Amino acid sequence: MIFIFLVVQLAVFAGLMLRRRLASGHPYLDYPKIGVICLLSVPSFMGLTYMTGKYSLMPLKRVVEMNTYGCCIQGLVFPREQVDGLITFLKDIKTGQTDFIIEEYADMARFTQYALVPQQLQHVGLKSSRDNLEIYTGSTWAFWFEENDPAKLKREHEDFLQHPDIQRMLGHV
Repeated sequence: MIFIFLVVQLAVFAGLMLRRRLASGHPYLDYPKIGVICLLSVPSFMGLTYMTGKYSLMPLKRVVEMNTYGCCIQGLVFPREQVDGLITFLKDIKTGQTDFIIEEYADMARFTQYALVPQQLQHVGLKSSRDNLEIYTGSTWAFWFEENDPAKLKREHEDFLQHPDIQRMLGHV
């Protein structure tokens, strides 16, 4: 992250210095202003961008392939014929963070993993697979889940299930 901050700061600095060299930019861009922009404004806005989160700025749409980094607040769904293999795998492992174990199983079995948007599940309770500390449980709360309109979601899902690609994926074609 530090590298990204430095690269962006240097790019903005180079752009402002180039603009300053042009006659039209000179009266407005003195060195103190360039310093404030590069050392204060750019890092502040980048920090805000990171804190806002990539899914707030660029939300996912419908079903998205997510073979990595799809844990924690994603619901995990498997076709019936794959559930027995998953259960056997979980029994053999016996302990660990369930979401990571299931992702490991999906990777090992070469299953394609998908994320469904908007989120269909909400974490409930005071226990988490991450060391069972309450602070971790709070971090898995899916805030936008509360905004779901059940009637609208039902219509969207019914329309979505009729899409030819989804029909093919479900083996109904």
